[in-house]
Amino acid sequence: MKTIKMLIICICLSAYVFAQEVPPYTLSEHEASDPQFTAVKNTDQKKSLNQYMSENFVYPEVTGLAYEGTEVVQFVVGPTGQVSDIKIINSVSPLIDKEVVRVLKKTTNMWIPGYDNGVPVPVEKELSIAVKIGETDQIALYKDFSKIASMYYTKGAKTLLIKGKTKSASKFFAKAIRYKPYDKGLLFMHAICMSELGQVKSAQQVISRIEELGGIDVHTASLDENLKNLESFELLTSMLSGD
Repeated sequence: MKTIKMLIICICLSAYVFAQEVPPYTLSEHEASDPQFTAVKNTDQKKSLNQYMSENFVYPEVTGLAYEGTEVVQFVVGPTGQVSDIKIINSVSPLIDKEVVRVLKKTTNMWIPGYDNGVPVPVEKELSIAVKIGETDQIALYKDFSKIASMYYTKGAKTLLIKGKTKSASKFFAKAIRYKPYDKGLLFMHAICMSELGQVKSAQQVISRIEELGGIDVHTASLDENLKNLESFELLTSMLSGD
């Protein structure tokens, strides 16, 4: 699986946007190629996707509000280079969702499609964009999302396992995931809370996402006994193992 890293700098609000393109699946190995972004529709000079996003992404300015986190979006590059089926997987805010979708839609026909055995085929892509804000450029640039997510995880775990406040714990885990959406442990804890709150369908969707990311072996993990005693633990564990 190829990964394309890129840096986007939004001058307004000292917002930095880092993006990483992660195809959720690959084509067959025999004479296959992944879609390539060219930006050739509106310019004679080819650009990378990060350059294009950098020039076109506009951080939404709303008085009194500042949004940051890691936006994750999936989309399909079709056989003619068109972009379709845009789906937000992890939302930082509705305004940032809207802006990411807007920019991605503009890239339609700026792609060389993926090929399988010489035939152009639709290929699903996934893009993650870390939006960082701060009082200065340096503060925004060096903000550690892992530390922020860890702080919310700790609060969530204590709230769930010690205080027994599932709804409040769910909110903490959701905040942590906003920063680190690929952390399967965070996703699992959030799914536990959802299931405990009766939101079984939402919990199943999170479990499906964990499986999409490669799964998680909760049997070998060092887990709190209070977590294992929750009714939802056995249910969600069985979903992960396919029992």
